[in-house]
Amino acid sequence: MGKLTDLNSIPQAGRAAASFSRTIGWFAGTYAVSSVGFLACQALAGHILGLSQYAVFASITTASVVLGQLGTFGLHRSGLRMMARSGDPDSDEVSTQYAGVRVVALVALPVLALVWGAVALPVFSASAPSMLIALAVALCVAALTHCLAFTTVAAGFLRGGGRIEVASLLDGRSGGAVMVVVQAAALVVLSGDHSQLRLEHCLIAMGLGAIPAGLFAWWSLLSARRPRERRRHSMADIFAVIREGSTFAGIQAAGMLNAQVETGIAAVLLSRPDASGFAAAQRIALLVVLPLNAAQTVFAPTLSRLAARGRRGDLARLLAAINTVTAALCLIASVLLAIFSNPVLGHIFGSGFSASAALLVVLLLGPLGLAALGMCSVALSMAGHESVVWRVQGSTVVVRTVSGVSCAALWGEQGLAWSASVVTVLSCVAIAMICKQRLEVRRLFAVQPKQLLAIGKM
Repeated sequence: MGKLTDLNSIPQAGRAAASFSRTIGWFAGTYAVSSVGFLACQALAGHILGLSQYAVFASITTASVVLGQLGTFGLHRSGLRMMARSGDPDSDEVSTQYAGVRVVALVALPVLALVWGAVALPVFSASAPSMLIALAVALCVAALTHCLAFTTVAAGFLRGGGRIEVASLLDGRSGGAVMVVVQAAALVVLSGDHSQLRLEHCLIAMGLGAIPAGLFAWWSLLSARRPRERRRHSMADIFAVIREGSTFAGIQAAGMLNAQVETGIAAVLLSRPDASGFAAAQRIALLVVLPLNAAQTVFAPTLSRLAARGRRGDLARLLAAINTVTAALCLIASVLLAIFSNPVLGHIFGSGFSASAALLVVLLLGPLGLAALGMCSVALSMAGHESVVWRVQGSTVVVRTVSGVSCAALWGEQGLAWSASVVTVLSCVAIAMICKQRLEVRRLFAVQPKQLLAIGKM
């Protein structure tokens, strides 16, 4: 096996490389914790809120994730690419990236989070018994938005700089292992009283549970920087960094919308029980792509370095090997979920959600398309073709919204599910074709078992 510095670390004197296998083992463990923790949070919310309110909870938390990703201005990806390619973590370019992070973390994200909390405040004030409780919920939603976004930025910089173990605690489903574990505990503590404040309790628990992870991300990012002479950066330089990353922000937000926009459509056009059942089925269907998400997190820095050095052949071989492994794992997960769709929904969210088993089977077709696409979109972004990915993703959001609204109005939740899956598959085909053209990739999958060894050799 190769060494950690060969895969995910920039060369730095005095840093000993941990083994590749230990790094992968640590990441797999933390990613599993974050995935199980995310599922536990959704399951607790489903049992507490039931079919009547779960769709509202899912819509608000999804909006927080999407808005937070926009507020990062893509620094999590542009920073990762810069850190992975740079041989000097103290260079002016990297230092300017950190200055951009400070502006985003201390100005852009707080403003965006507070605005979102203020917009959502009338929703809470209509149901909460007092304005004080409604204000507390709005502030917790703002905290959730800020912390979700900042942990993503911190994880990108830490991973690009080789601090894989720390970054792994902040990566994963909805904020990483640290965040979801605290959120699950907070849901258990604050939501024990199944009174009329069930929705308020759940949102407060999610917001308060996100704060420790946000503080940990800030401390980790500060501790990763060695003491040095403080540089002065002009606002023009900082805004240039933010502009560079804005395309990545669009890609990330569009990706989130493409995965979740149907939840909002269901909340608006369908009855609350139907919308809640749809949201639960969609949450479970998205678990299928966890192997792909994990691979994207681990191998994005490697793809960036291979692209920067012009090693297109190595990039193509690594891409095919990763795509093959992740597609096989996602296919197995999809088959199992389709077979056991009824008991999975019933045991995780509650017996009332079992009626959405047929929706889950249809919604699994979309994640299967993503699994077949593999790492193509990440490879294009790391190779400098992020603008074309953004155009495809943005166009897909528009098509998905129009198609989803039309199909939901005509055929209800089944029409919405089929729309989601078909649009996802078509967008994946478009990205795959562009990847083969731009990166000169002949095959998206490994055709011989020995080609899978490329994963351990890069």
